[in-house]
Formats: sequence, structure tokens, C-alpha cells
Amino acid sequence: MRIISVCLLVIFAVLVLIVFPVFGQINYHFPEASEGQINEAVAKIVPIRWLPSHPLYFLIRAKETFSRSLQPSSVKRAEFDFVLSGKRLKEVYMLLDHGDSGGAKKSLLRYSTKLEDVGRQLEKARSQNQDVAALVAQMADGFKYQEVFLFAIVQKAQGSDLDTNINIAGASFVATIKIVNNISPGVEDRFKTIVEAKLRESSASALPSPSPEVGTYQASPSAKPRRIIY
Repeated sequence: MRIISVCLLVIFAVLVLIVFPVFGQINYHFPEASEGQINEAVAKIVPIRWLPSHPLYFLIRAKETFSRSLQPSSVKRAEFDFVLSGKRLKEVYMLLDHGDSGGAKKSLLRYSTKLEDVGRQLEKARSQNQDVAALVAQMADGFKYQEVFLFAIVQKAQGSDLDTNINIAGASFVATIKIVNNISPGVEDRFKTIVEAKLRESSASALPSPSPEVGTYQASPSAKPRRIIY
């Protein structure tokens, strides 16, 4: 069992190295937010009773799991998961305020996982022909607060070792908004994080192909190969 666990950890580490090869660098540009915007995001995201460092925090997670199981449809589960994703991000912000970078790392990964749940439930709801229009409009506004939080977290995390986890969170943020954009085209244009990521992708794809190595013989269609005798 221990061997299997070690192998899984090694595989995870390799994947992280492949996806995020540059350490000490944030791969996403979260637009600058004012103190007023950050305070508004703190007020709008669901209140937090206990942080993960609290000894009774497990009760909060147990209650969330039970409440989610009672949601009657994929749309409702997507809505519930989206609320929890904001809550996980707010936890990161507050944990950094308390100097708990270790707890912030874990909550960033929980945030990413919860966004994956959101995307999965949205796509499931669409496949079942459930009406997701109202939820998508609500989520588009909620994502603006998450984008503000991500900027604030980057500022608070300077000098720490959270860069890789922030990159994972940023990737999940971008991926989930793209799913929302597939349902309601144009949503992603409201987010500078997405726009700049797309510009970088376009720039990378527009780079010229490497020129042939010097000394490589390239024959034209009409050229006949010459026989070289040594």
C-alpha cells in the first residue's frame, strides 16, 4: 500500500512539473483590484464561521457534504459547488492574513477541486437539458469577486512558496469560465485573466517554425539527386 502511495505522489509531482515547469512565477495575470473592491469581495462571498485551522472545522465540511447530497438536480449541485468554491478562496485569503501558508496551500487545492465539480455539474445539467441560463448569469458576476480574491491572494503570498498552487487555482479558474462561456458566449471577454491568457496562447501559436538546420539538403521538385562518389 505504501509503495502505491509513493508511486501516486511521484506521478502527481511529475504532472505538476510538466504543467507548471517554472517555479517562483505566477503564470496568470489577475487584474489589479483596489482595497474597496477587495473589501466588497470579502462582504459578498459567503461568511466563514471557522477556518480550516479550527479544531471543529471538520464539522463544517461534514455539513457541506450532507447539504450537497440533498441538492435535487445537477443545476442545484453546480450552484452549491460554486458557492463553496468562493468559500474556499475566501479561506485562502483569511489564512494568509493569519500567516498560515500551509493551510492556504491546501485550501487553494480544495478551491480547484470544487471548480472542477462546478464544471462537471454544469456539463451534466446541459446533457440533461436542464435550464442553466439563470445560474450562468449569476456565476459570471460571482467569478468577478473570485478574480479579485485571486489578485489579493497573489499580493499576500509574495515571498511565499504558494506559486505552484496559485497556478493550479488559476488554471481551474480559466477552465471553468471557458465552460461557462460555451453555455453563454462572450462571458470570458469580461475577465482580463482570460483575455490575456488567450493573447499569450495566440502569440505562442504565431511563432515561426524553426528553420532547417544549416547544411541540410532540400531538393526542389525538379531537382535530381546527384550521385556522390567518395
